[in-house]
Amino acid sequence: MNDVFRKAFELIKNEADSHSVEKGLAMLQSEVDKNPENAKVWFEYAGAYDYLGREDKAVSLYRKILEIGIDALPPEDRPGFYVQYGSTLRNLGKLDEAQDIFQKGIETYPHFSALKLFKALNDYSKGINLEACKAFLESMLKNPPDESVRRYMRSLKWYFDNLV
Repeated sequence: MNDVFRKAFELIKNEADSHSVEKGLAMLQSEVDKNPENAKVWFEYAGAYDYLGREDKAVSLYRKILEIGIDALPPEDRPGFYVQYGSTLRNLGKLDEAQDIFQKGIETYPHFSALKLFKALNDYSKGINLEACKAFLESMLKNPPDESVRRYMRSLKWYFDNLV
């Protein structure tokens, strides 16, 4: 299955070629159809839509993971679920829902620093401690404390550069 995910994402990352993107998404849809109760398959599918900026679709896929149960995800994907789902909610303007997801993630995975960064972005979007949030984000991006932040650096830098 990992080979399917890798091939699908190679196609999806070629965003300039809509045919490749749709082929990659179809590959993931096929995996979902074959494995409807596999949280990992749903997570990869949701992540693909998230990567493409299609948050409206991604949010329903993340919610399916909640239905199945987060504990059904491989342990290494669970903190990323909270980051990605919370970020998607934030991008859709569902700031209170995002806050709940980030908070639950931080409580469950307190050493996964990316959760704290994305929560700070959500706080910023809610108008909470704007200057403190901006300073915190800038500091964390200049000196990422761990792999969890480096993993999401592309998104975090874009969000930081586009703070209002």
